[in-house]
Amino acid sequence: MADESSSLPPVAAYENVKEFMSVLMMVSTTDGRQFCGTLMATDRDRNLILSEASEQLPVGFQSRRGDRFRYVGMIAIPGKHILRIDASKDSLKAREMLLKGVSRGAII
Repeated sequence: MADESSSLPPVAAYENVKEFMSVLMMVSTTDGRQFCGTLMATDRDRNLILSEASEQLPVGFQSRRGDRFRYVGMIAIPGKHILRIDASKDSLKAREMLLKGVSRGAII
């Protein structure tokens, strides 16, 4: 779960979500679950695909093994079920530095 020091305010406009490709995101859904992973794709229906994602179940819920967290890998989250999207500040800074390096012709 992201804390106040490592997350940005929610990404309000879906048009701007494309700017967050390859950024670590926390996505909250209508059923109370949260998914943390790297944004890989979105579409006109506001669906999101996260890679290297993990799921956090709502308080009071547990998996069959008794865990509240589980690794899910790559997951598609339907846009109609998304309540909130938060982006990691550290991930945004790293992406910004990478893009500045590329724009200056640096070889990575």
